[in-house]
Amino acid sequence: MPKIYNYKQPFYHSIIYDYYDENEQNLIWQEIDFLNQPGKLLTPDRTGDENASPNKMGIFLDDIYHHKEFRKLSNILTLNRKIFFILDLLKENIFSNYLSISNYDLTLLSYYGNNAYYNSHYDKFIVSSVTTFWKTPKEFQGGNLMFDHYNYTPDLDHNSMIIFPSFEWHSVSPVIMKPSFNNGRYSINQFFSFRSS
Repeated sequence: MPKIYNYKQPFYHSIIYDYYDENEQNLIWQEIDFLNQPGKLLTPDRTGDENASPNKMGIFLDDIYHHKEFRKLSNILTLNRKIFFILDLLKENIFSNYLSISNYDLTLLSYYGNNAYYNSHYDKFIVSSVTTFWKTPKEFQGGNLMFDHYNYTPDLDHNSMIIFPSFEWHSVSPVIMKPSFNNGRYSINQFFSFRSS
């Protein structure tokens, strides 16, 4: 069962541990393993991640499954709708109210290999979420999500989601892996906003 914690300090945010159940995680890993084959994930210059290190890889899943009918082909885009069914449990986070009225969101799958990082930035949306994933046992150090203006590093584990206002500046510290290791840090990033009809 997911464990949900809503915080007011140092800013309004929510952390959900054990977000996806075991079956959901298996489905997500199937898609991650497929997309993480050579030549599929894109470098930051192709994804518009101007603050990312050159070796941080990613892909906007909405670009692959851009047609409404195609979205159901993605395990990740299907399962990440889960957030809209637990909004009642997030109501202590005042920014979660935006999720119930948002009508547009994007999903970015990111991979951080050795020495990959993301410099401090804010997202040009209303609400952001980051769900961290990695193979166990964990084969890297670092890769911590940090909120720079508060010197705040939330305690995130594998399969943890954090939901926060997009205007908060945040970064990802460098991932450090041993030479023989090849499983770094993955994240599923969702960006929620509004579009006029």
